[in-house]
Amino acid sequence: KLVRLIEAQSDGMLGSILLLDEEGLHLRHGASPSLPDEYTGAVDGAAIGPLSGSCGTVAFRREPVIVEDIAADPLWEHWRDLALRHGLRACWSTPIVSKDALVLGTFAMYYGSPRLPAKEDLELIERATHIAGIAIEREQAEQALRASEEKYRNLVDTAQDVIYTLGLDATLTSLNPAFESVTGWKRDDWLGKNFGPLVHPDDLDMAIDLFRRVLAGESPTYELRIKKPS
Repeated sequence: KLVRLIEAQSDGMLGSILLLDEEGLHLRHGASPSLPDEYTGAVDGAAIGPLSGSCGTVAFRREPVIVEDIAADPLWEHWRDLALRHGLRACWSTPIVSKDALVLGTFAMYYGSPRLPAKEDLELIERATHIAGIAIEREQAEQALRASEEKYRNLVDTAQDVIYTLGLDATLTSLNPAFESVTGWKRDDWLGKNFGPLVHPDDLDMAIDLFRRVLAGESPTYELRIKKPS
């Protein structure tokens, strides 16, 4: 959506966003809705470097690269034939950086004839790269959160000890599989129910005190006895 929005504001421009891989060595396809599929497929996975077209050089240098004429620029030596075959003659590329100044990828504007950017073009590039940086960082954060949640879920599901969570009303909101093998109860018997009746009567006062301490921000270590299934 961002690339199409920017394209609509610059006549004849074809936009592209490439993402730097986790190793920081290659650029992967992000978005280029108007570029030919053959071109985007060939560029996907390209190594960054000092003579790697506009985008690969940008990611390597960490600074904008403005190529007026692809046909004559030495940066395009290895990619020139591919670009010219698809009618691409000018390419202006800038790094997309995070708030911590890490390179996330590149934003490029292609044209079908040699040209240099005007002041308004540079302003457009600046806005586009800023917005792209925000969008990429948000997506990466969401991916990291999903991966962390999946890792936590796997640890909980495979643990040999009982792991549970309680709501503020002391109802059991989750129970891992070990609950059944350790206690003999079925999880469905207790999920959504108050924790108190599960606790051995002699330990109930301690359980209530522990719950209050946890709500107060403490992290006590404890052992509680629970009732056996009848």
